[in-house]
Amino acid sequence: MQVNDIDSYFKSLLRIEKVENEKDDQVAFRSFPPHLNSATIHQPSRTYGGTTICYAFLAAKLLHRERPNSIFITFLSQGSCEIPIDTKVRKLDNDKMFVEVSQNGKTLSRAYVKKNAISDWTTLETNRRLIDGQVKAPEFYKIDDENSRKLQNIQSETAWKERKDVYSSPFDVRLVEYGSSDGCKEVSMIWVRLPVNQRRNINIKTISAEGLVMYISDYYIIQPASIFLRKHGRYFKAIVSLNHSVDIIQHDFDPFQWFLIHSTLESFIQDRAILRFVIYSENKQVIASGRQECYTPSCIHKL
Repeated sequence: MQVNDIDSYFKSLLRIEKVENEKDDQVAFRSFPPHLNSATIHQPSRTYGGTTICYAFLAAKLLHRERPNSIFITFLSQGSCEIPIDTKVRKLDNDKMFVEVSQNGKTLSRAYVKKNAISDWTTLETNRRLIDGQVKAPEFYKIDDENSRKLQNIQSETAWKERKDVYSSPFDVRLVEYGSSDGCKEVSMIWVRLPVNQRRNINIKTISAEGLVMYISDYYIIQPASIFLRKHGRYFKAIVSLNHSVDIIQHDFDPFQWFLIHSTLESFIQDRAILRFVIYSENKQVIASGRQECYTPSCIHKL
C-alpha cells in the first residue's frame, strides 16, 4: 500500500454496505477500496486473504439475527486492492450460512459461517494460563534499538528483501517472541493494535471488533513457517493461503485495544504449512482461535 493511501484505507476500514436482495434467500453486500495489500513479496497490488475472511464474516453477521461464531473459508483466486469487494450471503439453515466473495464477477473465496464455535476450550484455557505468566504488557516491548535489531534479524533470516520489515503493515506492532519454544515448536507472538495516529480516520460507530480480529488473524501468523524453512536453509518464494478457519470465543470487546497473536507451526510437509493461532485481548483473555493451511514454495538460501 502506498503511503498516501493509508488515510483512505483507514477511512474505509471494515466498511461494508448492503446492496440488494438478489433472491429471497440471498443478500448482497459491498466493501470499498483501498484494501490492505498482500503480505506476499512480489505482488503489492494483491489484496490479502484476511480481507475476504473479514468481509465474509461481517456480511453473515449483518444477515443473521444471532451472532455467528465460526467461519471456514477457502481461497480460490487473487484479488485487487483497488476494486470493490462483493459478498453474497445465503442462509442454509438456522445454524449455517454460505458466503461467496468476488470482484468484477471473479470468485475470490467461498466460506461457511456458523453460529456455533468448535474450539477446544480446555486446551485454550491451559494455553491462556501459560501466556498470562509468560507475556508482559505491550508497553514493555518498546520500539527501541534492540527491538529494531530483532526485526532486522528477522528480515535477514527470512529473506523478505523487498519489505521495510517482516511486519510491514499500517498497524502498530510489538514483537514478543520469534523462534522456537521450549517444546521445540516454531512460534511467533506479537502485540498488534490499530494505530493511534489513525483513529481520527476510523469510524468508531461502524468499526467491528469481531471483524478486526478476523482481519488480523491472517496477516501476522505466517512467521513460524519461515522459522522452519530457515532451519533447513530455505526461504519463502511465495505464500498462498489455501483455507482458513476462525472461532470467535468472546464478543463485545474494545477494537482499539492491543491484541496478542500467538501462532504455532503444526506441520510442514511438501511446501504445505498448517498453522494454529490464538488471539488474546490486552488483559490476556482468549478472544479467538483458528487454523490456516497455506502453500509456501521455497528456495534455497543464496550464499
